[in-house]
Amino acid sequence: MTRVALIDADGIAYRAACSCQKVLFGSVYLDEDEMISVLEHEIDKAVAACWADDMVLCLSDASENNWRLGVLPSYKSNRDPSKKPLGLPTARAYLLDKRKAWLRPTLEADDVLGILATNRKLLPGTEKIIFTADKDLLQIPGLVCRGGEIVEVTREAGDLWHMTQTLMGDPTDGYKGCPGIGPKKAAAILEAAEGDYWPAVVAAFEAKGLTEEDALVQARVARMCRVSDYDFTAKQVRLWNPPSK
Repeated sequence: MTRVALIDADGIAYRAACSCQKVLFGSVYLDEDEMISVLEHEIDKAVAACWADDMVLCLSDASENNWRLGVLPSYKSNRDPSKKPLGLPTARAYLLDKRKAWLRPTLEADDVLGILATNRKLLPGTEKIIFTADKDLLQIPGLVCRGGEIVEVTREAGDLWHMTQTLMGDPTDGYKGCPGIGPKKAAAILEAAEGDYWPAVVAAFEAKGLTEEDALVQARVARMCRVSDYDFTAKQVRLWNPPSK
């Protein structure tokens, strides 16, 4: 069976643009030829790390179009656009034009990767493996290559990681989770829940003076889309709801 690497191209584009940005006499300039060479090298490395026969590159839509802003307007607002590397738009344009990267309106690359990985109708008859440096994709059932290691994520493990991220939050992405809860506390809360995670998550938020609605906002932005989370007819995300709803 053909193995297809589903590659997080956001990370590849960012790293290539950063590595080829130079400062000379106080001015920033970009060696575009070098950057393209780095892009191609990074793609080849990703395919090799996945032991793949083919690949699909996935990019995020523009940040201002992100569907999560409709759930949490402050999502990723902590990031400074002025600090993006000079060559990033050129790197993205190259991946879209020359490498036919997938970009879908309102979706982050992680969402596209998750939908592709869990949709049996897309790339049928292949074994799919996600290549990413992002821990968020450990929510997605299937094969994931991260940090040079290939792991198989079960649905149960993916659901557990989603709830873990809901409790911990992610400062990088600008959502806070439940105040005062880090990895150890989150693990203890969810282990005690014995699989009935949502009531335990809500109880943790309520213990901090917050509400179930506060918990739901965090869970929705933390959720990486699977095929069940996307309406292909309306071309929009179905917001996550807990099993009891």
